[in-house]
Amino acid sequence: MTIKTNTAFFKTPVYMLQVLFFLIPFGGKLASIGVLLLIAWSLFCTKKEGWLSRFKRGKPYLFPSLVYFLVLSAGLFLSDSFSSAMNQLVQRSSFLIFPLVIPLYFLNSKQVLLVFRSFVLACLLIVIASLIDFAYVSLTESEYIILGEKIEGNRPGTMYEYLSSHFLIVGVHRTYFSVYLLISILFIAYNFRDYNKLVKIKSKWFGFASLIILVLGLIFLQSKAGLLSLILISIFILITKSNKSYKSFFLAISTLLVIFFLSRNVIYNRVKPMINEVENIISPGNDSEKQYAKVLRPGSTEVRYMLYKSSYQLIKEAPIVGYGLGDVKDVVKQQNYKNEFLSIAHLNYGPHSQILWTWISSGIIGVFVLIAMFLFPFINGFKNRNYFIMGVILVIFFNCFTESFLSRQDGIILTALFITFFSQMTNENRIKNKESGASPTKKRVNFV
Repeated sequence: MTIKTNTAFFKTPVYMLQVLFFLIPFGGKLASIGVLLLIAWSLFCTKKEGWLSRFKRGKPYLFPSLVYFLVLSAGLFLSDSFSSAMNQLVQRSSFLIFPLVIPLYFLNSKQVLLVFRSFVLACLLIVIASLIDFAYVSLTESEYIILGEKIEGNRPGTMYEYLSSHFLIVGVHRTYFSVYLLISILFIAYNFRDYNKLVKIKSKWFGFASLIILVLGLIFLQSKAGLLSLILISIFILITKSNKSYKSFFLAISTLLVIFFLSRNVIYNRVKPMINEVENIISPGNDSEKQYAKVLRPGSTEVRYMLYKSSYQLIKEAPIVGYGLGDVKDVVKQQNYKNEFLSIAHLNYGPHSQILWTWISSGIIGVFVLIAMFLFPFINGFKNRNYFIMGVILVIFFNCFTESFLSRQDGIILTALFITFFSQMTNENRIKNKESGASPTKKRVNFV
């Protein structure tokens, strides 16, 4: 059904939204500039009438973010370091800004698709450039150089070490960029025809090529959480789309299996150390006496185990209200010293889990609000059978278990913007129902 575009809101410029979505994969610093531009653009170039009604329609996506910001604000009064807590709060101001700014826009389906397309194309551009850079290094250099790892200087390393440390040409942590790629895969999977139309290429092979490039980027990044998330969303996509086309179903499975097979050495060299580290962790003996608690550079799985143990002990002491917004790293550091985790105690580590970080900073109330921020959009997406929304929520929430995902702008801006921007899909359903004469409560319209 063609949507009428004669209202003022459909003519509202969305260029800054496209710019912001395009800048996110390039890192938090550039994206922060995009946020400032979006605020200025929204204040001066959008009509304010109807903001409240649009906020109410998008409440499942908008209101939980505001509550999350308010809970974080309460942590100011629990912190011993008020200045540190204030810096933490300002860093997370996206959870206040986007729920207020996004309802200023009222986009149709094509405009929403164009905004997401900007994000996907940026991810593709970065992965392609990174692949070209890696190929150039492999062909022109006699050995792979690992930069800045030791005090005495750079060192030669293996191809797998180089990929792990230097594959990306942008300064974004591989866990965060893996989430960007997973979201891009979900977007193409659930908007395959529209994606090809948006880039004005009629051949469906452009969509397949984009998916292959994104999956290769994920594998080369060697993020363990990213690889596991890829398996989970692949299962999710295949289940939700298996009844659409059996030919596409088997083609997707075959392509994924071939990619995994060709990349098996890369995956093996990333997973094998984790297995060894797990064996070290579960081996008999006191944690403080084991090698990973003493060596200078323990493995990433061993580091997470020590941080999770210290965090769990802290939570047991203050489960209800936590320790305050600005004191998370300080109390974790003190607990690491108590546990004699000398390999990491001198470092300024957080819990390496957003769930644990929120529990330590804001107590069990903060954890409930954090979960609600993901749960309400997921439920709304489920009611409308919007599998794209559901998939994005699952990917981000899953990574909140293994990473303090909302501790960097790379994760904060993405999460706050995407969750609140999903409210535009609610507006889209509302328009379609109005034009068809159906009640929104009686007729569900899928965006994807």
